[in-house]
Amino acid sequence: MSHLFSPCHVSAFFGHSAVSPSDPFIIMVSTTSQKAKAYKASLFSKKQHKKRVAALMAATAAAVITHHMAPSLFPTPMNTSTLTGMGWLRELLAGHPVRFYDALGMPKHVFRNLVHELELHAGLKHSRHICAKEQVAIFLRICKMGCTICNLHERFQRGPATISKCVHWHILYLKDKY
Repeated sequence: MSHLFSPCHVSAFFGHSAVSPSDPFIIMVSTTSQKAKAYKASLFSKKQHKKRVAALMAATAAAVITHHMAPSLFPTPMNTSTLTGMGWLRELLAGHPVRFYDALGMPKHVFRNLVHELELHAGLKHSRHICAKEQVAIFLRICKMGCTICNLHERFQRGPATISKCVHWHILYLKDKY
């Protein structure tokens, strides 16, 4: 901080009157301790700003990493519907005939006969996780509705690989047969 003194104040301070009060010349006096304090305050302020910026950048980086890593660290179960593929098929078989026809494209008795014939003559059998009826229902659903593997995956609550195997088996059978 600076102080302005007029020439008469300077002469009074030094005890002589070498400078006249009418002199237009002004002397600016600033102490080095004031400059040093201002400089230190400026450096402290810059350091604090850098610390805040670094902390903000670190927090942002942590948030981005957490956002991208959270699904793998805390996975959410995917196939959690209470109505699995076989449960849905049982509901269709026990329900209204038109609903069954709308879902799979054939009457119930034709579906049962188709499953039976495929088991007898084509080698269709239950796998470890999926029964023969459900395998046929998956294939019929894709033929009737034009569903994607993802749609079937959601409807039957089975993994995409399982759905693909069912569809692939039926396509290979039809290719060999016809």
